[in-house]
Amino acid sequence: MLYQSFLKKASVAGGILMAFLSASCDDDDAVTSRRITAVRQLNAQASHGEVVVKWLNPRSAELSHIDVLYSDAAGNVQTAKVTEWVGDPTTGISEGEFRLDCSDSRRRFFSVTAYTLSGYKSPTDTVSALAPAITKADHLLSTVNVKSAIDGVRVTWTYEKSIEADILLSYTDGGVPQTRSIPAGESGEIWYSDLPATLTTYTVTTVYRRNQSPSSYSLSFNAMIVNTENVVEIPKTNPTWMVLSNSAGVFGERVPERLFDNNALTDWHSSASPPPKPHFVVIDTRRTFYIVRYEMYPRSDDANANSQNVHRIWVSEDNANWTDTGTQSFTPDYPAYKAARDAGQTLDWFKYDTEYLPARYIKVEMVSGGAYSMLGELSLFGILTN
Repeated sequence: MLYQSFLKKASVAGGILMAFLSASCDDDDAVTSRRITAVRQLNAQASHGEVVVKWLNPRSAELSHIDVLYSDAAGNVQTAKVTEWVGDPTTGISEGEFRLDCSDSRRRFFSVTAYTLSGYKSPTDTVSALAPAITKADHLLSTVNVKSAIDGVRVTWTYEKSIEADILLSYTDGGVPQTRSIPAGESGEIWYSDLPATLTTYTVTTVYRRNQSPSSYSLSFNAMIVNTENVVEIPKTNPTWMVLSNSAGVFGERVPERLFDNNALTDWHSSASPPPKPHFVVIDTRRTFYIVRYEMYPRSDDANANSQNVHRIWVSEDNANWTDTGTQSFTPDYPAYKAARDAGQTLDWFKYDTEYLPARYIKVEMVSGGAYSMLGELSLFGILTN
C-alpha cells in the first residue's frame, strides 16, 4: 500500500512537473513572439519564370533579418536570409522582397519570419503562388533585346538552350500591323535600316520551330531610329565640362581637365605613384544628350611610351546609375604621334560607337595597360536634348 501510494504521488508530481515545463515553454514562445511582430501585407506574385514575395517589415529598431522558407525545384526546404530592404524599420515603413526563379508550374509556399538582433523571432506568416510554366520558346525570348541604333534598330539575342526557335518582331506602320521573323539558330544580332523613322514601340514574341508553339508572354521595347543628320559633337564649353572625381592623381600640371580642353596635344597623366588600376575620372558635361559615339586621342609627347590603353566609358543621367558602353583598347604608334606633335599636327583619333544611351555624366575608366593612365583628349558625339 505504501509503495502504491508513493507511485501515485510520484505520478501526480510528475504530471505537475510536465505541466509546469510545458507552461514554461509556452511562456518562452510567447515571449519570443512578443519581442517582434509578424510581417505585414505579405503577398506573392507569379510572373514569367519567377515568384516575387513582398512584405512590410515589422516596426522595430532591433530588426536583424527576415527568414524566407521555401521548397526548391527538387522539393528540398531552403532558407533565404533577407538583410536588405527599402525604408527604415524603426519608422514602421520598410518593404522587403524575395525572388525565386521557377522553371515549372508547381504552387510554391513561402513562410516568412522576422528576427531581432537578440535572436527573438516573430510569428510566422505564410503565402503561396502558382508560377506559370516556361515554354521552350520562352528561353529564347528572355534573352532578346531591341535597341536604338544609328539609321536603324538593332535586335540582339543569346542562343542558350539549343532550341530551334524564331523571333517575331511586331510593330504597327501606318495603322497596319507588321511582323518580321528572325531565325535564331545561334546567338546574334540583326540591324534593320529600312524601318519607318516614326516607329518607337516594338513587341517581341518567339515561336518554337518544331511545333510552332509560341512563347507564353511577350516583351515590349521602346527604340528609335537615330538619324545621323542630328548627331553632333557635344560642346565642351558654355557651360564647360567639370571634373567631379579622379582616382589616379595628377602628374605635375597634367590635370584631368586636359581631357576636354579642345587641344589634343595636351594630355592628362596620372600621378607618378598611382594606385593599382582601374583608374577613374568622372566628368559632368552639364548638359543632357544621347550618346552614340566617343573618340579618343592618345598621349603624344613621348615616342618611347608603350602603354596599351584598355579602357571603358560609362554613362549616367544622375551620377549614380551607370551604364557600361563596353571595353575597348588601342595601342598608338607613339613615335609617329610624337613626330606629328613636334610638327604641330595631329593624327587619327580612335573612334568607338556605342548604344544609343541617355547621358550627362561620363566616367572614363582605365582598366589595364601599364601602371600609369594617360590620354590626350576625349570627344563625345550624340543628339542634344537641352
